[in-house]
Amino acid sequence: MFCYRLHHIQPHYRVQLLSYLHNLAANAHTNLIQLHLCVEMTALRLITGFDSNDVHTQLSR
Repeated sequence: MFCYRLHHIQPHYRVQLLSYLHNLAANAHTNLIQLHLCVEMTALRLITGFDSNDVHTQLSR
């Protein structure tokens, strides 16, 4: 369901979410492997959902 609605989320919110997920994944605990995999999959879906225009706009800020 998250992937289906990803295109409705504005690019700057997706960048913020991706940054938050990156920080969360860096602090993952070994006993939460399933949660860590879910965070990584969500981050991957965010990355693949970006257009080159979305990325260029966010990097130019």
